[in-house]
Amino acid sequence: KVPGEKIVVFSYYLQHLETLEKSLADFDPVTVHGGVNDKQRDAAVQKFMHDPKSRVFLGQITAAGTALTLTSARHAVFVDLDWNPANHEQAGDRIHRIGQTREVFLHYLVAGGTIDEDIVKMLQEKSTTTAALLDADEQSAGLLQQRRESRNIARLALKVAMGEAPAPSA
Repeated sequence: KVPGEKIVVFSYYLQHLETLEKSLADFDPVTVHGGVNDKQRDAAVQKFMHDPKSRVFLGQITAAGTALTLTSARHAVFVDLDWNPANHEQAGDRIHRIGQTREVFLHYLVAGGTIDEDIVKMLQEKSTTTAALLDADEQSAGLLQQRRESRNIARLALKVAMGEAPAPSA
């Protein structure tokens, strides 16, 4: 218990969130899941962000992992793993947003000898593949731009040589 410290907990499963809500009642948790309407969601976020007694935000990763600002916390805990690494990144970004002035920590609960270890490996492979594809895409875009510029220079040089365009001035 660090005075004033807040934490965001993400789970894919509603049952986990309900269990945690009961277990963490002393910390006045708020919960956002797929069954929460927009008004309830906004009220939960406002309470967590501004009420010093509300120290735990419980969020279903698919419902609370995007479009929220939870910068009053600097720790996010993932109770279980989603199959998509982008969902983890998006959820972690809820506390690592503009306005966050403190260091942010992301914690993943992975039990040894369980399927979670395999999921972690798969998530790492997916992240590596995605990064490589995005990097290759950027490199391809740069090469295409260079080729276009080279063609344009060659066309201009040909037009100048044929007297169809004035020579560029220095």
